[in-house]
Amino acid sequence: MKKFAIIGLSLLLTGTLHAQRIIQTQSQKDKLLLSYELPLQQPASDYATIVTPFLCGQNDTLVLEPVTVRGAQNARKLHRDYVLNHKGAEPDYIKAAEMPTSFAQASEIPLASHPWIKNGPLRMLFMTDKEGCCQVETVALAYTDPFTYDYRNPFKPVFNPVADDTGVAGQLERNNPILEHVSNYRPYDTTRILRKEGRHIYVNFPLAKSELIYDFEDNANRLDRIIDITYQIMNDTTSSVKCIQIIGLASVEGNDAVNRRLAGARAEALKRYVQQKISVPDNMFELANGGAAWTEFRDQVNDANFEGKEQVLQLIDNTADPNRRQQLLRNSRAYNYLRQNILPDERNAGYVRIYWDYVPDNNAKVINQAADLLKQEQWQQALNTLQSVKNDERAQNVLAVALYMTGNEQEAMRIWQRRAAMGDADAAANLRQLQD
Repeated sequence: MKKFAIIGLSLLLTGTLHAQRIIQTQSQKDKLLLSYELPLQQPASDYATIVTPFLCGQNDTLVLEPVTVRGAQNARKLHRDYVLNHKGAEPDYIKAAEMPTSFAQASEIPLASHPWIKNGPLRMLFMTDKEGCCQVETVALAYTDPFTYDYRNPFKPVFNPVADDTGVAGQLERNNPILEHVSNYRPYDTTRILRKEGRHIYVNFPLAKSELIYDFEDNANRLDRIIDITYQIMNDTTSSVKCIQIIGLASVEGNDAVNRRLAGARAEALKRYVQQKISVPDNMFELANGGAAWTEFRDQVNDANFEGKEQVLQLIDNTADPNRRQQLLRNSRAYNYLRQNILPDERNAGYVRIYWDYVPDNNAKVINQAADLLKQEQWQQALNTLQSVKNDERAQNVLAVALYMTGNEQEAMRIWQRRAAMGDADAAANLRQLQD
């Protein structure tokens, strides 16, 4: 885990406590990075001061690269010695006249060579020695507060929003267009083109009949779906049927008054069928009598391609009396085409749509609020928020993240292990990070 720490440095020099300096530590998986300011001292002309950093553990100490400051005369003596004795390149040092007020240095310490650095608190120690021609004397010690090395992988918590539990109805809606949430409710009117809305199941009636026959055409499959869906929702405690909308229609063939009676009777027949199978009160139904399905018929004509199409559209649009319109249609040149290719579809005259609602999922709301707090790194606030939903299985991964980030690592690991075993992908991802 990559972490940063800011550590105060106290400097003790000949009994005097100086101002604090700053050290930064950065922990990575395989090494510890140290950045620090060295407490330099300016030596006299014939002296050098050597500052040596030490990394100190409980039982081990690592000597880091020292920094030397040399006075002018001391530097000349060093140069003469290396030249006359052919010692090669002189060691690096800082000239006293050019000494900065502070000197920044960094060290990189590999865990493989020094595994002890992860076993307890560490300290930085700086020892300043004064070196003359004949002796070396320690003149200052500077030390830091303890700090630790966290050698784990960088941990990036994985958590995703919880879906609002819409109950059985919400789940069924995904694969059953007949279902629609009540917030999208629309009363029926004759301008609606049901076949293009798609959110319905229709059943078939024999020509000019209002008797609902279970095994007529594909009615068995469709009626079974209507009953099964309604039954599941009505037996669910978190969702409910708010309205069963049944729209009765008739073909544009025949007398308009007869068609209206036929369409109404077909809607009633569908309602009776549902009530015979399930105990559904009358006030849960909304029956609409659409009469002759002229809107549906015109839309189908418009989408088709046949000779005389424009004439048919004009007589539909320009003839107000539905009975006169029906007679003109029968006398048109295109009637044979319409009778064979379009009018049979108009006899699919019972449309059903179920509007549903659900009990609001307050737990999901709370869990997602906590997840938002985690994104803002407000760990404790997230943990406090989750207390009211801590027994909800959907909250467990987010709860474990909050626990881990507030220091309760053991409990967090226990939750992640249990959830990962249950197939929770987010919990498994968090667990993998901490086990690598």
